[in-house]
Amino acid sequence: YDGMRGQAGGCPLPLFALQRFGKWFHGRHAKSQVEGATVYLWDDAFVRYYDSHVGRAAVHVLEHLGFDVRLLQQHGCCGRPSFSQGDLRRARRLGRSNVAYILDHLEAPLLFLEPSCLSMFVQEYMALGLSLIQL
Repeated sequence: YDGMRGQAGGCPLPLFALQRFGKWFHGRHAKSQVEGATVYLWDDAFVRYYDSHVGRAAVHVLEHLGFDVRLLQQHGCCGRPSFSQGDLRRARRLGRSNVAYILDHLEAPLLFLEPSCLSMFVQEYMALGLSLIQL
């Protein structure tokens, strides 16, 4: 354990992606604009900053299938790290903010690229007393 970095010894830090997923997403030329087949993506921190190739692959597949892919803008962290560390107050605050934002802005299905983010919405937000019925 490296106390200076707060990291287990022998575990390398993840490398940043050469291009942030959001920058790639907004700079690409969408292949499909099929009316009525819109989906939104929830880009988690790893897709956004480290593993942008996962997000790019998802967009390519969805567009190949004829979907108009949109990136959910201005959402916060799903709260998984806070929830997992026992900081339920912060996880609840993040959850409230995300649920309110989605209910106000979402007009089509929301797809998660990270299973742990999805599980926050499906299971943990309910455990935190947040209503997901409208989602």
